[in-house]
Amino acid sequence: MANQGQVMSEIAVELEKKGDWPGALEQYRKGVDADEKRLRKVQPGESPSHYDPSPRKQYTEAKARFKDHLVELKAAGKKDEAAALEQRVTMM
Repeated sequence: MANQGQVMSEIAVELEKKGDWPGALEQYRKGVDADEKRLRKVQPGESPSHYDPSPRKQYTEAKARFKDHLVELKAAGKKDEAAALEQRVTMM
C-alpha cells in the first residue's frame, strides 16, 4: 500500500490520544519502516511523494511527548507506573 506509513501514523495518533503509549509508539515506528521501504522502491527518474508530516517526524515528536509524559508521572509520585509503562514500551 503506497500510503501505509501515513495510515500507521494516523492510527498511532489515535492510540496516543487514548493513552496507549506502547501501541502508539509501535505504530509510529512501523509507519517509519513502511515509509522508508516505500521510498527505497522509488525508481531513478520517479518523483517520490512525501507526506506532511512525515512518519519519521511524527515518531520523533511522539517519543519526546512520551518522555514528557513519563516526567509528569514521576512528578505526580507515580514512579512505579512510569517505570512499568517505560518497560512495556521498551519490550515492544
